Amino acid sequence: MSQQLRAAALLRQAAELLDSQPPTTTSTTSSSTSSSSINSTVAATARGLFGPYRNTRPFQRERGRADRVEPAVSYWTHKFSVVPRYTQETVPNREEKFKLHSAGLGEKKLTFVKNSNKIDFERTFEEAYPKLRIVEGTNS
Repeated sequence: MSQQLRAAALLRQAAELLDSQPPTTTSTTSSSTSSSSINSTVAATARGLFGPYRNTRPFQRERGRADRVEPAVSYWTHKFSVVPRYTQETVPNREEKFKLHSAGLGEKKLTFVKNSNKIDFERTFEEAYPKLRIVEGTNS
């Protein structure tokens, strides 16, 4: 907002300078030099403020841009926790969680691609829990 106020003040100052100048230029060299330096300063300030908004080629679209757009990928995230026994149906207690965490099998938040297949799911899970690769469904 302060840049807008500053721009408005500079535009008012530029308008006042333009209004205060006589229509004919019959002044001495020193006064024309000072007024031209003021005008160039105002013009440079205006260019600096409004330069980023100037577009050299408005309303032109890049060709082939639609070819480069990639489809959006959806993800889903879930917290997983390994249970110490395959018969266990409840979340591990604090002591069991500590033991699992120290063994590298603690609770982890995993993110998957929504439309992934079983192999991708297993690969992501095994990357998070590499020790589970050795077990492979042992029911002891």
